[in-house]
Amino acid sequence: MTLEEEIAEAQSCAADPPKNESNTCDWVILPLLQAIYPKRDIESRIADNGGKYPDYTVLPGSDFKWYVEAKAWNVSLEDNHAQQALNYANHNGKRFVVLTNGQTWRLYDNTVLGLITDKLITSVTLLDTGALTTFLTALSKTEVLSGGLERYVEKVSEQKKREALERQQQAEGEAVARRARERQAELLALLHSTLPGLLNDVESDLIQSITLELSEIEEFKGIKAEMVTRWFSEIFSPSPQSREAPSVSIEKRTPPPIFSIVNGDRTLNLQDMQNVPIEGYSEKPSALHLPDGTQVAVSSWVGFAQQAVLWLLQQPHPLPTFFESRRRTRWFLNCEPKHKQEGARTKFKTISVQGKTVYMDGDRSGQEFLQDIHALCLAVSVPPEGFRITFRA
Repeated sequence: MTLEEEIAEAQSCAADPPKNESNTCDWVILPLLQAIYPKRDIESRIADNGGKYPDYTVLPGSDFKWYVEAKAWNVSLEDNHAQQALNYANHNGKRFVVLTNGQTWRLYDNTVLGLITDKLITSVTLLDTGALTTFLTALSKTEVLSGGLERYVEKVSEQKKREALERQQQAEGEAVARRARERQAELLALLHSTLPGLLNDVESDLIQSITLELSEIEEFKGIKAEMVTRWFSEIFSPSPQSREAPSVSIEKRTPPPIFSIVNGDRTLNLQDMQNVPIEGYSEKPSALHLPDGTQVAVSSWVGFAQQAVLWLLQQPHPLPTFFESRRRTRWFLNCEPKHKQEGARTKFKTISVQGKTVYMDGDRSGQEFLQDIHALCLAVSVPPEGFRITFRA
């Protein structure tokens, strides 16, 4: 069978998984290796003079040999599982080791200095047909003998460096944006605490400057500082007389309530909802009002998040390539359907529009979706108040 056919056959094992390591090797690992190598190029459990051996040695007796460490299908792979094979490769002066349980395939480069985690080049899954095909093709006999495996490693390593740089730049950008928001909040608090006093103090430099600027306008010739402070005083502490004065008409505004209720339904904006606990199973959204005034029907919290991300994806500002707001091992948004931590459950939703695609983690609670979308709005400088959610009555 071809490599693609062997991959499809191996994927079918998910319905009836191998029961132990031996079955995993016979049903999945060895057939995939034999799809890229003649049988005689693969040796099983051949010990060296020290009595140590890997599960498989590929291209034995040549300068290009590499090793496979196999684990049972249900074993969650860890870097230390590759330690024995890496020690064996190091003892024999060889470079590459593959660690696999049939479901996940990892490539390690023994020439990389540092910890085992530093030696991990890439990891692909059995269900990702395209990535696994590229991975196994790079390990094939033709590629190994022609230097294709080294080129593959160099390409993947460069991609990892670019992604690490993007994550660093994103983190730095988020830190700058966070500091800017904190500074804005400090300034706003300072204005609230000091500005009323300055504007009501006839001797303050601020009132003197305003009076001077006004006095240079023809209509305000002869204006006094007392008149300016009186005007501001009427704004901050309006009296019945000042409200009746014909010369000044001031509308005192009060903040809108957190809830607006129409026909029994209640609507909240995304900013206010950060301080309102919800029960995600019993409290469901029925509509999302977008910042541009349009409204879309939604029936679940994941549907709310999808519509919010879809709208943000259509805006001029780019969405972060990698984004998380709370969970440190899982991405909320990614450019591919993968989490940072190997083996984390993936329930990504694909969101595409105008030639742009992102993958959104759908495995979150309603409260987490609200927090994630709020954090995403702040990250791209979109006011979260623009999103309003209507609940079912």
